[in-house]
Amino acid sequence: MNELVPGPVATNAKKDIMEVGGPPPFAPSERVKTPDLVVPLAMWLTRQGTGGPIGESFSLARRPL
Repeated sequence: MNELVPGPVATNAKKDIMEVGGPPPFAPSERVKTPDLVVPLAMWLTRQGTGGPIGESFSLARRPL
């Protein structure tokens, strides 16, 4: 099993408290991402078969936009 750590992602549920590209209220050093930035990595992970990575952490947290 692998782990995907996207960091804060802007969604409809969070649109009143988070702005894409800006810091979320709970982590001033982080930047809010769009789902479009997270989906490619998530899809890549789902396409990996039994020979793919195992026990890895894939993090987009604290990445510049």
